[in-house]
Amino acid sequence: MFLSGNDLLFSDTVHLLCRMYSLRAADVICSVQQLEENSAGNVTIGGLADKKFFHRVDEQFKNLNAPMPFKSDNLFQKLMMIGTRAVNASIGTKFFRRDFLIKNSLRFNENLGLYRLPFVVNALMLCDEILFMPNPFCTRLLP
Repeated sequence: MFLSGNDLLFSDTVHLLCRMYSLRAADVICSVQQLEENSAGNVTIGGLADKKFFHRVDEQFKNLNAPMPFKSDNLFQKLMMIGTRAVNASIGTKFFRRDFLIKNSLRFNENLGLYRLPFVVNALMLCDEILFMPNPFCTRLLP
C-alpha cells in the first residue's frame, strides 16, 4: 500500500492483510469500501471525534461480506472492470504484493501527484489474482 502522512491505517488492517496473504496467493488485495473525510458524513471513528466520514462501497460489491478471489488472464475483462468502475481506481484501497511489483518492474511515480490511475491499471492488468475484501483499510485525513 502506498501511504502518505495524512493516511490513517485502521488498527486491524495489518493483521487482516497478513492473514489474507498467508491464505491466498493474491498479487493485489483490494478493499471495496472506503471512508472519506467529509463534514457532512454520518460515520465517526473512535479517537477522531472532531471528524466525520462518508462511507463508500463499490456498487458491484455492495453485498460482499467475505473475501472474494478473482482470477483471470482475460485482459479485456480486467480493463472493463476498471473502465466501468466495477473496481475503484483508488490506490489507497489496494495492497500490492512486493514480489509481484518487483517481478513486473512496477514502480509508483510519485511525481505524478494525484494522477495514480496508470499505476493501478498496469498493476491490475498484470496480476494473476485479485482478492476483493469487504473491509476498509485506511482513510485519508484532510489537512
